Amino acid sequence: MNTKKIILDKFKNRYASINLIVSEVQSTEKCIDRKTVIWTVNDLVKNGFAVRAGRGVYRFSPKKEFSPHLSNSAATIADIISNQFKYMTAIISDSSWLNEFMVQQPFSSVVALEVLDSAVNSVVSKLRAENFEAFPKADFKLIETYSKSAQLIVVSKALQTTAIKKQQKLISIAKLEKLLVDVVCDPDIYGQYQGWELENIFLNSIGKYAINFSQMLKYATNRGRKFDVEKLLNLTDGFSKYKGALI
Repeated sequence: MNTKKIILDKFKNRYASINLIVSEVQSTEKCIDRKTVIWTVNDLVKNGFAVRAGRGVYRFSPKKEFSPHLSNSAATIADIISNQFKYMTAIISDSSWLNEFMVQQPFSSVVALEVLDSAVNSVVSKLRAENFEAFPKADFKLIETYSKSAQLIVVSKALQTTAIKKQQKLISIAKLEKLLVDVVCDPDIYGQYQGWELENIFLNSIGKYAINFSQMLKYATNRGRKFDVEKLLNLTDGFSKYKGALI
């Protein structure tokens, strides 16, 4: 019997650990070894039939990954960084990506740009010269003053986010997992996304898109807010099923 068919038949719309998958497959076809099962699961992920939900945990469903498009402003900022700081890596995110998960639409948005610590001031100066409302993240008073502008640009030093960014040459786009954690960690910057709207964002985004929970929680731990992020995740059906697969 085809290994892929066995896996998809047994685990359709379910979360499952690799150990459980191997056990179930071998209960049907004892001649199939563990390496073959792992290779098959990886192939299913590659071809969009499954997603990684955490370390050794998979969800077998057509749920897609979040693939945002940069707004015109964010795309322009990315071009400026690429052209003016040719050898500098950066990570960019745009809070307007969260609008589809909210009930009340925010009146402004935040483009967050993470660069080398030594480059923060230079990047802010260049963006201001290009008529953007750009501020270093460390300057909370200025951010609070201008937080109601239509488009706020916040520049900060890069964090350890290797696993939750989509590499695109020198300018990387933050994954949904990173943006969700950042909104929890930086309420001064993302003030319009707090309270019951934050719960809506978590419920709706995790209900719609594939999430790697282990990467998300690792990043939340690095930022010192794992408890708060996990509290919000516990509101979602997807995270409950993910935890069940770990048992």
